[in-house]
Amino acid sequence: MLRTSPSSNSATIETTVLAGPRIASIDVLRGIAMILMPLDHTREFFTNYVSNPLDPQHTTVMLYLARWITHLCAPIFVFLAGTSIFLQHRQKTTGQLIRLLLTRGLWLSIADLTLVHLVFAFHWQWNIQILEVIWVVGISMMLMSALIPLSVRWNLIIGTFIIALHNASDGLQQVHSGLLDAIWRLLHVPGFLVGMSGRPPIILVAYPLIPWVGVMALGYAFGAVLLKDRHARIAFCSRLGAGMICIFFLLRWSNLYGDPRPWTTEALWWRTILSFFNVQKYPPSLLFC
Repeated sequence: MLRTSPSSNSATIETTVLAGPRIASIDVLRGIAMILMPLDHTREFFTNYVSNPLDPQHTTVMLYLARWITHLCAPIFVFLAGTSIFLQHRQKTTGQLIRLLLTRGLWLSIADLTLVHLVFAFHWQWNIQILEVIWVVGISMMLMSALIPLSVRWNLIIGTFIIALHNASDGLQQVHSGLLDAIWRLLHVPGFLVGMSGRPPIILVAYPLIPWVGVMALGYAFGAVLLKDRHARIAFCSRLGAGMICIFFLLRWSNLYGDPRPWTTEALWWRTILSFFNVQKYPPSLLFC
């Protein structure tokens, strides 16, 4: 737990952050995400609505909100995974942390293809595999093993670069074929990957890697903010949050960049609002992030 007084210096703050077993704000945020996460799956089980609940032309407000609010979950989990890596780096050597990230990332990736597959399909057949959020977290952790030897500043630069610019490559998704198409789908474009013979296993890439690894890198850089004095940390986060919200509204209103799905004016004003906030999750656009 982080306990400081207004007169605490940064060295004392850092020691206190690392000495406590948990940081309450991180646990609370993760807990909120865990509470929100079942809403979308509950909607799938207890309604017969088969269309896209975010489609502003056909959805209802409650269906839309039940799906939209869960968009917070995946970014929170991936971002705070990066923050946790930073805090682990304060206690472990770089070599120890690299081994941890490689082994844990590999385990998560395998678990997504085995245990999670069993829960979703209720059988061990490998005819269809779905690469979802646990897979992308595991692979991102493995890639973070190459980023943690770099400084916090470089992680900030790399994470920002990936998140801010990946939508500039949206137009390239139709120019590849064969192996390049498979690589591009794993990196950036959701879709099906079929074996070389055209037979199973068929792989559905639901969570492409980009820009999730950038989100994790930014979470790593954010860990340095937790070492600030409490008042400085709150002020910094308030300014940063307000600025990002303003940038979101300006970019989204302009329809110039940041999401491949522009918002449209609908017949009803509230459907126009739903269209405005309907940003792309697969893969997450700049505005989604």
